[in-house]
Amino acid sequence: SWPEIAEDVAASAPAVVLQLFAEALADACFSEPGKGEAPRALIGFAEEECVTSNVDASLSVLEAMEQVASSYDASVDWAAASLALLHQAVKRHPKNPRVILVAMGQLPAKDQKALNLSAVEGLTTAEAARVSLLAGAREGGLALLHSLAPDASPGPVIEVFLSNALAQGMDEFHAACAAAREVASTLWDLPRLRREVLATVLHAELCSQPPTDAPNRRTCDAFEELLSSLDDADDSKADWWLRYVDFVQRAAAWGCKTGFPTASDVHLRAMRSVANQTKYVEEAHRLLQSGAL
Repeated sequence: SWPEIAEDVAASAPAVVLQLFAEALADACFSEPGKGEAPRALIGFAEEECVTSNVDASLSVLEAMEQVASSYDASVDWAAASLALLHQAVKRHPKNPRVILVAMGQLPAKDQKALNLSAVEGLTTAEAARVSLLAGAREGGLALLHSLAPDASPGPVIEVFLSNALAQGMDEFHAACAAAREVASTLWDLPRLRREVLATVLHAELCSQPPTDAPNRRTCDAFEELLSSLDDADDSKADWWLRYVDFVQRAAAWGCKTGFPTASDVHLRAMRSVANQTKYVEEAHRLLQSGAL
C-alpha cells in the first residue's frame, strides 16, 4: 500500500528520491481517488524526519499537497498539513531563500511577522525582488542587501524600497534615499554592491525630482560619492559624468550657484577622469552644442 511504501522510502531513500516520491504520491491521489491510501500516505510522508530536514524534499511535498488540495476530497485537511510542514521548514531552514518565499506567500500574516528576513542567505536578484515586494513597507528591503548572493544586483531591492517610500510622499522618499546611502556606507568590503546601491538611489532621485523644484545641493554630493566609487575604466562612469554635467546645467538655469560647480568645471574633470574618451566626448559635444558648457 502507499503508506507502507512511504515508510520504506522515508527509511532509506536518498534526497532526490524523496522529491520524486512526493510527485508520485500526488499523481496517485488523482489516479486512485476512491482508495484514499495515497492522501494518507502523502500527509504521513510530510511528517517524516527525512522530509522536514531536507529543503528540497520539504518544498516538493508542499508543492504536491498544494496540487492535490485544489481538487481532492475536502475531508482531508490539506491546509493544516501544509501549514504544519511549512512551519517546520521555516524553523529548520530559516536562511533558505526558497523556503522564506513560500512562507511569505502562504503563512498567515501574523506568522509572517516572525520571519527574520535579514537572516536569509544567498538571495538571487529575482528572489530578492520578490521578497521585497511581498514584504512591502514592513521590512523596507534594506536588510536584504546583506542577504544577496555575491553576483546578485541590489537594484530591484532598492527600487521597491524607494517606491514604497515615494508612495507616502517626497519627505518619506528623501528619508529613504538617505537611509539607503547610510547602508551603502557600511558596504566598503563589498565595493560592487556599494556602487550599485549608490547608482540606483541617485538615478531614482534624478527621475523623481519634480520639474518645478530647484535642484538640490545634496545631489552634487551624491554625484561626487558615486563617481569616486567608480573605476575610470568603467564605461558607466562616462554616463554619470554626463548626467552630472546636465544636472549642474539645470541648476545654473535655476540660478543656483552657491555650492554648485559649473558645467565647465565638471566637464574638465570628466575629461581627466574617463578612460573611454570617445564615448564621453561625443555626448559632451552634443551638450556643448546645446549650450550646456
